[in-house]
Amino acid sequence: MAENDQAAPVRMKPWLRILLAVSLALNLIVVGLVGGALVMRERWHAHHPPQATRIIGPLTRALEPADKRAIGREIRAAYHARSDRARPTADLEGLLADLRRDPFEAEAVAAHLRMQRARLSDRLELGQRLLLERLEQMSAAERAAYADRVAEAARDARSWRRRAAPE
Repeated sequence: MAENDQAAPVRMKPWLRILLAVSLALNLIVVGLVGGALVMRERWHAHHPPQATRIIGPLTRALEPADKRAIGREIRAAYHARSDRARPTADLEGLLADLRRDPFEAEAVAAHLRMQRARLSDRLELGQRLLLERLEQMSAAERAAYADRVAEAARDARSWRRRAAPE
């Protein structure tokens, strides 16, 4: 009778075991991808601090949200008004063709790089002009508050770089 008092162990159905194993594997994959992305992001930023962001970043981050949106709208409107929006794609195709050319013509590639630099310069000038227009519209007190926020954003950027720097 003692043998009958003990219940037989409940066995898990095979399909349920497979489902649990697949679920565990998917969870581990997701955790690995997220963890890897976070580690790589930190390594990338520690070794490749964006130069333009160090200069422009505090000026942009210190703007009030309404000013950021207004400047963003004006920049988008300026680029949508341009007739040569497809030009960068064509320029990239030309650059790729010149990179693959044999014999290599350094001057042709240099011309593409000069065009890229000119476009970046145009964008920077537009952004600076729009920022200056916003600053002209501010009162002295608003500009002083903005200057304080720029200083704080620059301090934050410097402290972040120290934390991210490899030891």
